[in-house]
Amino acid sequence: MIKGISIAVVIWFAISLGTWAQTGNMRGGKPNRIQAETRGPGFDPTPVQIPSVLDGARRPLTSMDLLTIRDLKGVQISPDGKSVAFVVSQAVYKTNSYRTGLFVVGTAMGSKPRSLGSAGPPRWNFVGEYPPDEPPSWSPDSRYITYRLKRTGTWQIWRWNREGGEPVQLTHNSYDVQSFKWWPDGSRIMFETENRRDPEEARHLAERGILYDENVDARTCQPIVDSELQREPLERKTWIYSVANGKESKATAEETRGYPIWQKASKDLKDRDISVGKVSPDGKTLAFTRFLSNEERKARRAYSSLFVRPVSAGQPIDLISGMGVSWVGDFWWSSDGSQVYFQGGLNDGLPPSLYVVASGGGNARELAHFDVWFGRYSVDAETALAAGIRGTTTTPDEVAVVDLKTGAIRTLVNVNPEFEKIHLSPVSRIEWKNKDGEIDFGYLIKPLNYEPGKTYPLIVTSYRVIQGFQRGAVGDEYPMQVFAANGFAVLAIDVGPAPGFEWGNFEEAKKIWFSLIPNLGAAVKVAENMGFVDPSRKGITGLSYGQRIVDFMISHSDLFQAGIASGLGSDDPYSYYIEGGQKAYAMYGLGGLPEGETSVRWREVSPALNAKRVKAPLLVNAADSEFRTGLQFYTTLKELGKPVEVFLYPDEFHVKNQPKHRFEIYERNVDWFRFWFKGEEDADPAKAEQYARWRELRKLQGNNQKSVTQPISQ
Repeated sequence: MIKGISIAVVIWFAISLGTWAQTGNMRGGKPNRIQAETRGPGFDPTPVQIPSVLDGARRPLTSMDLLTIRDLKGVQISPDGKSVAFVVSQAVYKTNSYRTGLFVVGTAMGSKPRSLGSAGPPRWNFVGEYPPDEPPSWSPDSRYITYRLKRTGTWQIWRWNREGGEPVQLTHNSYDVQSFKWWPDGSRIMFETENRRDPEEARHLAERGILYDENVDARTCQPIVDSELQREPLERKTWIYSVANGKESKATAEETRGYPIWQKASKDLKDRDISVGKVSPDGKTLAFTRFLSNEERKARRAYSSLFVRPVSAGQPIDLISGMGVSWVGDFWWSSDGSQVYFQGGLNDGLPPSLYVVASGGGNARELAHFDVWFGRYSVDAETALAAGIRGTTTTPDEVAVVDLKTGAIRTLVNVNPEFEKIHLSPVSRIEWKNKDGEIDFGYLIKPLNYEPGKTYPLIVTSYRVIQGFQRGAVGDEYPMQVFAANGFAVLAIDVGPAPGFEWGNFEEAKKIWFSLIPNLGAAVKVAENMGFVDPSRKGITGLSYGQRIVDFMISHSDLFQAGIASGLGSDDPYSYYIEGGQKAYAMYGLGGLPEGETSVRWREVSPALNAKRVKAPLLVNAADSEFRTGLQFYTTLKELGKPVEVFLYPDEFHVKNQPKHRFEIYERNVDWFRFWFKGEEDADPAKAEQYARWRELRKLQGNNQKSVTQPISQ
């Protein structure tokens, strides 16, 4: 999968590909707007520090090393190309919180990063992640860095001098600033605010009954008042901040037209799968990416494309049709609006290229092709340098620049120098042919200190392969290199795009499910043929669509002998009744009550209705906000005496973000596979109760293995 794209986009990516659209955990749960300020991880105002390289011998990676990686959350080059501003975040286990830091570094050789202090609280999105999609912003004259910061109860725009010193608060609005942009001449800043929810509104709702209909989301575990409030969007307003006098005023209608957020600009577009939009500097043109329809994907063998159209109305122009690019990642306008830069790649897991195309259409030109991952970048005013994030399969993200004339990449800042003293297993790319004869790919990590001639258990991470550092797969719950340090081989698999199918045609739609068996089997076979994987000890893991893969594979095949899912799935009839997404099921030929002919179809694909076939012990680490839809599968496994264990994590959403939860999940996942595949138990007394439970599960597993089942073949 495209590295740097947030899991929110990954989720919508799966929806657009026709994989369990609009059902269950794919969407996650929106944070409670009223309570979100006090839920989840805390904020530590101590600025992140980047240490010098430490002395000492190399050592294996630990779960704590992974937890405390410094993550880049935005990189922006100055218009003059002389400096790069970047934001870093880091988890703090002891206080279950996060620190951030704002830094600036020169682009000249040998420049050292300078800390400008804390970048403020993390900006959690609706699925619970802190995506790197809001970099710091430079003033047009390259003198100042601006960024949204919350110090006094609301998000406001603050300004830092590139040379250092205390930041200055620019806006003092009553409401939260959601986004902002500098006027090209630097005289003003346009920004948008969102009103806060009035507590009285919640009180009034709580004093009366709420009509239950298909718009009530029964999946999420939250009070009905909170759920009802989220149905109504909060009011947004556009403002002008004058740099000369520091005054704020509401934007005029003409000024507002120059600063529409993309959702407003594209409200008349019929395609709901539009993912990201950006307005040109003059405010007249919208550039946007959208996921292609089934028919378009078949014809172009592509996921997404890049379009432009007038902000007010007009027919979109496809800027890259015919150039053979499978997907579009980052994109942005040139300073004069005459060109659009974009990141594009193929569906092969290899690093993408940087292109530029005229905003009116024409042939795109490749500016640079990269041998390693390089993304989340911005270009200086002269189009000479691009700054972004660089990473390899064994190197955490670094701040880097690329010379757009030569394509040469140079690292500016290594924000995780400790990894120079950590011994990681090498990562190799492997390929195989899927059921349709096309090439799929993945990354294979050998066990640390691998011994030729010896066989090892294999752990498969599913759904998407993230380019760059192989950390914890989608959702970051499966510590790949920690598995390797504990004597496991790891295979990260990209399941590829789901096949297109005719609306309501169940026989075609079920190929989405049943293609998993031969495709994952082919991938695992490649690893087995290398001679160091034990075919009788293979585990499967996954979050989001990946957890659906886990449930389906252990209930419809015997390919894997143990599994871990990052939640409880929703591909069972029970989900039909509680999700309010019945129309989505009709897309796959599962419309109507799960009775009669429809019940026969459900029996083919439902994990719960095939639970008798399950042999693999299953561990589930689920967010408390989205576990209900999978209870049919869990309850059926329990009633059948299958080894299953579920942990629910409080105040979490689709992506779990609390440091103490993340660390515990890392450790338990390693312990689970060590227990089932290697017969090993951690001697830590704090884990004694865990192993007592698991020994009882092992007794159930002994009874489970006595039954003979056959995999379903389709």
